[in-house]
Amino acid sequence: MQILRGRRSAVYRLAISPDSRFVAAGGRKELHVWDLHDPDAKPTRHAERSNSLQFFDDGRLFSASHAGWRLHDPVGGRVVHWARTGDGYTWEAVSPCGQLVLQPEDDGLCCWRVGEDSLGLQRELVWSLPRETLSGGGVFSPDAECFAHFCMTVTPFWASWVVHRVSDGKRLAQLETRHRLGAWEFTPDGGTLLARVQSRLYAWDARAGGAGRLAVRHPTGRHFRSVAVHPGGATLAGITGDNGVSLFDLASGDLLRTYDWRVGRLDRVAFTPDGTRCVVAGSSGKVLLFDVD
Repeated sequence: MQILRGRRSAVYRLAISPDSRFVAAGGRKELHVWDLHDPDAKPTRHAERSNSLQFFDDGRLFSASHAGWRLHDPVGGRVVHWARTGDGYTWEAVSPCGQLVLQPEDDGLCCWRVGEDSLGLQRELVWSLPRETLSGGGVFSPDAECFAHFCMTVTPFWASWVVHRVSDGKRLAQLETRHRLGAWEFTPDGGTLLARVQSRLYAWDARAGGAGRLAVRHPTGRHFRSVAVHPGGATLAGITGDNGVSLFDLASGDLLRTYDWRVGRLDRVAFTPDGTRCVVAGSSGKVLLFDVD
């Protein structure tokens, strides 16, 4: 196990670059970026809040808050672009390539294509969807070929995920659920949508639609705070209420092993894209890496 030094405040967002070189951890007041090629170097620190944090396919780091968004060059350790949210550039989700933005409008949801180096400043409408009962956030699949959006009505209670094709907004599937879902994400191949409900993890076929199946249930009933799927698609990592990190076989749901380092509350977990390591972080500010067997 390796602990990345230099951070003291809680971590609310975690991101890893596509080449598995950089780890970014964001919180309420600061953003830290570590270069794993030089483990003895101090992290690059930025004084900014991070409500959203992700690396684009080209290696740039996207950081967003209610005040605005920034694009970082992790190699040079500098901000390469910045824009205020107040200028109208809000979003539901940004594609992995950084060129497509889902943006809520008064009458629905719009997909915009934005400039390569001027995110949000120059944009072209790709398509728009009527509001219907759209609610909550959206998420792109890793290949950016589709995205999922949460829909809900209150009376009677009804909820579903609707999966759309990114190129034209066409509806591909509607995934029914009556559970109050926690975090959600696509598997690396984009074919399955995962959502956690307390100590359970459900899976839906993102292309065919239909009812979800119970994929993983924690054997001791511990609630999942965060989950991540290994790039190979076979293993799931989950942080639970006892601050342990559990690894499961995603196909069978079996518990493979559990780690408990007693380093305080853990809230975020992610695998490096090369599949060799897992990264966890939490309220203590510590960011830990451990090898994946």
